[in-house]
Formats: sequence, C-alpha cells, structure tokens
Amino acid sequence: MRNWIRSVAVVLALTPVCALAKDYSADRYDVQLQLTPQGTLHVTETVDFRFEGGPFTYVYRNIAATGTDGIRNVRAWMDGERLPAGRVQISGSSPVKVRWNFGPFSDSTHKFTVQYDALGVIRPEQDVQRLMWRALPGDRSYRIESSEITLEYPAGIATPEVSVERAGRIDAGPQRTVVHMQALRRNTQPVLTAVFRANSFTGPPPDWMTRDDRRREDFAKGVRASLAPAFLLLALGLFGAITSFRNDRPTLVVGSDPGSRMPPGPQPPAIAAALIGKPGGSHGILYELARRGVLRIEEAKSGFMGSRHFTIYRTNDAVALAPHERTFLDVAFKGGASAATLEELQSRLARKWSRIRQAIRAEIRAEGFVDESRTARRRWLFGSAAAGLMIGFTGLIFALVGLKSAGIAMIAGQALVYGATVLVLGIVLLIAASRSPKWSDTGMMMASRWRGYAHYLRDLSRGRVPAPGGEEFEQLLPYAAAFGVAHSLLRRQAKEGRAVLPPWFAALPSPDGDGAEIAALIAFTSSTDMGSGAGAGAGAGASGGGSSGAG
Repeated sequence: MRNWIRSVAVVLALTPVCALAKDYSADRYDVQLQLTPQGTLHVTETVDFRFEGGPFTYVYRNIAATGTDGIRNVRAWMDGERLPAGRVQISGSSPVKVRWNFGPFSDSTHKFTVQYDALGVIRPEQDVQRLMWRALPGDRSYRIESSEITLEYPAGIATPEVSVERAGRIDAGPQRTVVHMQALRRNTQPVLTAVFRANSFTGPPPDWMTRDDRRREDFAKGVRASLAPAFLLLALGLFGAITSFRNDRPTLVVGSDPGSRMPPGPQPPAIAAALIGKPGGSHGILYELARRGVLRIEEAKSGFMGSRHFTIYRTNDAVALAPHERTFLDVAFKGGASAATLEELQSRLARKWSRIRQAIRAEIRAEGFVDESRTARRRWLFGSAAAGLMIGFTGLIFALVGLKSAGIAMIAGQALVYGATVLVLGIVLLIAASRSPKWSDTGMMMASRWRGYAHYLRDLSRGRVPAPGGEEFEQLLPYAAAFGVAHSLLRRQAKEGRAVLPPWFAALPSPDGDGAEIAALIAFTSSTDMGSGAGAGAGAGASGGGSSGAG
C-alpha cells in the first residue's frame, strides 16, 4: 500500500513538468494594415513566438479569404530573413496556407513575418464605406501577451471611426490609427471596424458582395415566381383532403355512454382495447385468462432490496379459448411449459407481440368491425403524408444549400416555397389520416360504447363513482388492466378498505395479514399496468481571420 501511494505521488509530482515540457506563446503579435486609394488592404503580420521546451520544427498561418476578392502576393520572413522556397511553403487560396520549416528550436524566441494583399475588403453601404477585418487569427491555441494593430489610409481621407473589441487604447491621428491590446487569451478574435465617409476609396464594389446581392435577388425572384402556383397547389390539396374526409364520415352517428357500468359487449379485453386504441391488450389477456381459471399467479420470494417477483402457472387447458388467447399462451409459455416468471412472460410478449396482434386483428375483421375500403384509404393517406413530409423537407434542405450558390439561387427560392407547401400538405394529410376511420359503422358503434366503459373505469379508479364489489369487480378487472387503470383502481379499493384478493392470486404468507397480501396484488398490477411524456459569435461577417500555431 505504501509503495502504491509513493508511486502515485511521483506521478502527480511529475505531471506539471510533463505538461510544461513543450509550450509556446506570443510575446507580441503586431498587425499593420495599409489601405490603398482603390481600397486594397496591404497586411503585414509580425509575431514573436517564445518556445519553451521543445523541439519545435514549424510555425503555420492559415489566412482566411472570407469576405474578400482573394489573397495575393503572399511573402514570408523569419527573424528578418526572406526564406527560400524550401524553408517556407505557401499554398491554397481560401485559406492561404503559410508554413515556416526550421530548427529544431528549443527554449528560444523567434520572429515570424507574413505580408499579403487582401482585395475587395471595402464594403459600400448607404452613406459610408466600411472595413471589417479580423485582425488576429481566431483559431489558435496560444496566448498573446500584447498586440498593436495599426491602420493606415491615404492622405486626404477623413479620420474614420475605429472600434475593436477588447482594445485597451485607441490612438487616432492623421492617416493613422493605432489599437493597443494586452493579454489576449486563446481563440480571442478581435475584429477591427473602420467606418469611412462615402466615396473615400475609388475602387469598384467587391465582387463577392456583388455576387451575394445577385444571389439574394435571384432567390427572391424564385420565391415570388412560385408563390401563386404554390398557393393554388395548397388550395387544391386542402380541398381534396377536406372532401375525402367528408365523404369518409360514418353513416351512423354514435356517441359514447360514459355512465355504462357493465361491459357493453361480449368482446374480450384485448379486442376492446384494440377498438379504442389502448396499449394494454396483453395484460388484459393475462387477467382475463386468470379470471377464467386458465392461469394462476403466485408471489415468489422477494429479490434484491425486497423487490417482489411473481410466477404465472397454467392450471387448466380445458377452457374454450379465442384464437388470440391461444396465441398468447403459446408465446408466453415457451415449448408448452407450465410456468413462467412475470419477467420471462413480459419479455416474450414484447418480442412476439406481433403474432398476438395479428390474431386480434383477424378476430376484429371476423366480427365485421373493419371496413376494408376505409382501411385502404387510411393507408393511402398515411403513405401520401409520409411522401409529402419527405419531399417537403428535401425541398427546404435544397433551398438552404442552394441559397449559397449563385447558379441555382432562383431554383433554391422556388424549392423553398414548393418545399414548404408540400410540407404543409404532408402535415394536413397526416392529420387527416390519423382522424380517418378504419372501422365499419358497426365497429365505430362498438368502439364508442367501449370508450364509454373505459371512461367509467377511469372515473372508478379516481373515486368519482361508487365501486362495485364481488363478482362484478372481478369481471371488470381484466378490462381495467387492458385500459391501463388496474393499478390505480386497486389502490383506490385498498384505500377505501374494499380490496379483496381474487381467487386466482396467491400472495406469500405474512404475519401482517390481508394488508400485506393486498399490497402484493397492488405490486403485481403495478408491474403489468400500461397506463395511469444560439447566438452569433463576435465579429460575424468580418473579412480575414484564419488560424495559426506551431509544433
């Protein structure tokens, strides 16, 4: 143990040394910006790198051409010496990549200089001309101790209004403004903004701005040209959806009976749950088969942290079963077994529920509750809705991508309008499909009655209506499980002192008497119940910038 502690102490003691073994920072990073009468920006960047540890073999500067008509005439120096082609590599256009190769250097300071011309940086606006320039590389991992940014402009041009984020001091004078900054942290990217009077520079508007203006104009033309056809398409689509929905209304007008206290039909719980769209059909089958003596549920010994476990036994195979009930037993009791834990049963039902659902659907069809033409129409509406949503989203994505390209900006504007239109139609069709009936008139009448019974069971579980007892309560419990209110119903019964163990449920013996046994039943219902859900960064839109570093 002592040796282990000593080893950890050695590692911790050496960690700072290892972290500082190779590091670098910039003592100074000065930038000189010289504007010509035509508006070209001549840039000179000089950085004094302090290398600690090492070795270091290169320094790089990637110059972004964003918001310019290009970067030209790039040259580089190191320690005041113009480097030959092998010692400095210059490539690319946006960004322009400059790499100094040297060394190896360790524990020393060296000066690196790069010069270049940036074209098309003066932005004409309504009454002024504006320069916005990312004066320092924003994507960098080193600290800058001090920086001096100097802006020079031709004689005869009035002193501009200059602002820079994090500027310590700004000294303005004739044809020259100097910005002083200190202690710039990693990735800090100050943007120099200089506002000149209109017509201070004689050069034409930047090509990139002209292209942007043309692209926006073409996009707007595409939008305007497609508004009328898109509106007509939307109107026709809405008219067709409304007409189809009206023609598909049932011929029988039925309403639910929220006061019904007895099951409104002979349908078993799983069929009733399917008719009203409830998800607890499998548990309704479980409780119904237990009520009829096919299954028996017994509490097993407590598990970890006192968790309750239950085992389900097959006790009587002579009872007449519906097809979906036989399928349920085949799935739940694998290989004809006579017992399964609740966890095993639920896992098997989750994997093979589609088999039981198919049997339930077949029985619903056999009872005449399904209208095939309505089902086909409903399926068509869902398919059309899915296609509309997919086409609409595709159009919107194309519009966003095409907006950045001058060649297809007009098409992108049309894609935006048509994509939004088709997307709206897809949403309308989705709503229509969800509200479109698939049941026959008889099926809708039975579904309405079962909704009324489900409403009664929900009120019963909330204590809003008097609770039945004895055989009537045992009969409604499977439906409560299918409709997702069995747990809350039994808790209500227990709170009122009316809960009684059904004959098909056996709890572990307890000295606490019936209270503990009822608690076990409530825990079982709890295990089976299905019921009861940007901001913009600094300097956005400025020209220049890029990245810098060493290694």
